[in-house]
Amino acid sequence: MLLTRVIGKALNKVLNKVLNKALNKALNKVLNKVLNKVLNKALKKALNKVLNKVLNKVLNKVLNKVLNKVLNKVLNKVLNKVLNKVLNKALNKVLNKALNKVLNKVLNKALNKVLNKVLKKALNKVLNKVLKKALNKALNKVFKRILSRDIERTLGDPLGRNLSKG
Repeated sequence: MLLTRVIGKALNKVLNKVLNKALNKALNKVLNKVLNKVLNKALKKALNKVLNKVLNKVLNKVLNKVLNKVLNKVLNKVLNKVLNKVLNKALNKVLNKALNKVLNKVLNKALNKVLNKVLKKALNKVLNKVLKKALNKALNKVFKRILSRDIERTLGDPLGRNLSKG
């Protein structure tokens, strides 16, 4: 009994370490691919909405101040209205595209790191529990067979059960 407990504990530790490493590598690869796809889509939509609002406000304020000062001196009131509309639209499109690309990359990396850490911890806990149960069941079966054979060899089969055959 003591021997099986000692062997069982030692095997559980070794098997848990080996399986955890292998499973973590495999799961990280799969999860990274899945999460990157899901997060990229979700983040692009969310970031585009937020960035468009923020950038439009900031750019409109900045461009209006600069353009109004320059154009008011050179051009008349009609040109100010036309140029402000055209330039604001064109610059907003160009700047939104450039900033969205940069911010998407930065935020994807940051979120992937955070989510990988969180998911690794959660998955490790779940997998450890599942693997411990499965390994314990498998090891118990193996040890019961080994013990029954050892008992039969040492004691014979006093009850006539033929343990090694069953």
